[in-house]
Parts: sequence; structure tokens; C-alpha cells
Amino acid sequence: MPYWPVANLNFALMKNLSLCVLLIGTASATDQMSHTCKFTRGPLQGQTHTLPNLSATTVGWTCSDGLTSSGIAVPDPDTPETAQPMSHTCKFNVGPLQGQTHTLPNRSATRVGSSCSDGLTSSGVAVRDPDGETSLERTSHSCRFTRGPLRGRTQTLPNQSPTKIGSTCSDGLASSGVTVADPSQ
Repeated sequence: MPYWPVANLNFALMKNLSLCVLLIGTASATDQMSHTCKFTRGPLQGQTHTLPNLSATTVGWTCSDGLTSSGIAVPDPDTPETAQPMSHTCKFNVGPLQGQTHTLPNRSATRVGSSCSDGLTSSGVAVRDPDGETSLERTSHSCRFTRGPLRGRTQTLPNQSPTKIGSTCSDGLASSGVTVADPSQ
């Protein structure tokens, strides 16, 4: 019988044992997909959000909000999708609009509690739309700025989508305000 040093025997045994555990773990995995991320890093650390606008991730794998937060994918909540209302209103917690809440009627509706974005540099969490908002309200390209470098000025922003008069508006950078009627209206 050949002599095998204990270190080599232990290494070979551990290698085989590790391979067995890996195969057993893989065989028992359900490969369940989820849109829900439990954030462990970034501005959303400690929070769990369902992100229906992003691709589903295998439960247990790394997930991200697409910006600066990452975590582990967890099973989606058992509630049906229709139980959570949709919204065009975003409460920003990252970027130039941090601390502000804006209704973005020209962006796709997002489920309340999911991540949302102004499409530029600010992101946050979707909250319920303010009461009384209807799609029949007049829209405008003009913004009277109340915050940021453009505070006190009114500008027409023809390269941006129109927003409802009276709702919040932004130059997409650091200034925000209230949508007012276009000069021609």
C-alpha cells in the first residue's frame, strides 16, 4: 500500500466533499426568479424594494437598483401585482432632486414602493399620486423655478416632455419648480 501524507489525504477528501456539497446545493436550488432586492450596500442599504422595471434575478444572487445600490435577490411578495397601485410620483432620495417629491406624468407608471427615476441623475421610491390628478389636465413646457441655480426664473424647456400645469418640473440638473402655462397658452 502506498504511503499518502496526511495533508494530501485531507486535501483530496476536502476537495471531494466540497464538490458533493456543491452538487447537492445546485440540485436542490429552485432557480426562482424575483424582482425584489434586499439592499445591503448603497443609499438603499437596509431596505427591500420590488423593481418590476428591471430584469428578474435568481433568488440568492446579487441584484441592483441599476444605480448605486446592490443587495441579494429575495422572493417576490405573495401579494398579486394588482394589489399595489401604480404611480407617476417619485420621492427622490439620490441625486440633485434628493428630498423632493415630483409627479412625472410623462414617464411610465411604477408600482408604489418600487424604485423610480427622473430618467437622468435622480432616483427614489414611487409614492401614491396626489389626489385629484387626471390625464385631462393641461400640460406645458414652462417651469417657474423655486429651487436651485435657476430659482426665481421661468423658462420654457422645449426639449423636455410637457408636464401638467401645477405639478413639479425640473431642468434635469439641479433646479426644480412648478409647471406654469406656456407663454402662448
